Amino acid sequence: MLLNNPVYSEADGYLVRVRNRRIYLEIIQNGQAQAGVLDSDDFYKDAPSPTQGDELKVQFSYDISLGNVFNVYLENTWIGQVNDVNNLQGNAQRLFSGVMLYGGQNNDISSFCVAVPPLNAYTMNIHTGNNETGQVDEKLAIPLAVQITDVNGQGIANVPVQFNVISGSAFLSTDSIGDIFDGNIWYEAESGILEQPMSSSSSSTASNGKYILVPNISNANNRGKAYYRIFIPKTDAYALWLRVAAQSPIANSGYIAVGDTSEAARWNFKVTEDWKWYRWDQSWVLENGFLDFAIKNREANTWYDKVLFTSNSGYTPTGAGGSNQEFSNITNISGFASTQVTFGNQAETVEIEAYAPLVRITTDRCLH
Repeated sequence: MLLNNPVYSEADGYLVRVRNRRIYLEIIQNGQAQAGVLDSDDFYKDAPSPTQGDELKVQFSYDISLGNVFNVYLENTWIGQVNDVNNLQGNAQRLFSGVMLYGGQNNDISSFCVAVPPLNAYTMNIHTGNNETGQVDEKLAIPLAVQITDVNGQGIANVPVQFNVISGSAFLSTDSIGDIFDGNIWYEAESGILEQPMSSSSSSTASNGKYILVPNISNANNRGKAYYRIFIPKTDAYALWLRVAAQSPIANSGYIAVGDTSEAARWNFKVTEDWKWYRWDQSWVLENGFLDFAIKNREANTWYDKVLFTSNSGYTPTGAGGSNQEFSNITNISGFASTQVTFGNQAETVEIEAYAPLVRITTDRCLH
């Protein structure tokens, strides 16, 4: 993985291999595996062993503390992690992956693919509406729109954007979202920013087919979290619900943090292998805008599937829950978010800001 050349005999990069329930990370130079092991890790204790026909997946990520990280999955079950803290490879502008037939074993491979999973929001740019002119008391013909993309320039969906009038007088269509808001804010647990060893796994009974957990690895308790930046459309009192499957008496609790994510409260769940909705025993008055929320691991193998903040008193979610309303200030599948602008009753320059806290780089102010 992270090879610097499409010609295998000239490529440098990493080799990730699995043998005898252990994962190895090694260096490839000029297409050949080098002696020595950068890192290794045993399968976590409940992980299955590979059998004929299984799918092996290696997912790369970068961590500021761990460096180049490789999480390994067998049949969509996380089995372990190896990393290179020194980032020795993977520094070329174009990178490649492949398969090495290693060790003279039976290496029949029926299929192989390389895929880029959804990446985090990276850049926001003005798309339409900049330097637009119009009449007082009238709506502009072209909405103000921005696009949010990942580091590869691909649009990112479901990123909340807040539009604000910085100077001048104007009315924004997104200011009235609270008037049509149905009171429910849903988030898939796997849509958060996951801090290892918190990771996603698959299940046909989970909402969207995925959930998050910290696997049973060494020293797993009290490590790993999922972080969310949630858009609150309307100031109101909200209750918090989680959809959880608590696997055993030693895998039935976690922590949640609302607002100040450094302050976490313990949450205990009933032991059941089935998914169950749990309501936190207090509500919060949440202001219109952005809210920080975190699920923090306490006991490994506690499964989290879905998050609900609701302002509907007495509402109880069932099944896999629901989905969010579509608002123009939440990016679509192509990464676009927008607002309609109506000028006030004075002829003047109006400045509008688009703010997205999940985005690292922005060009976000428009003049009208």
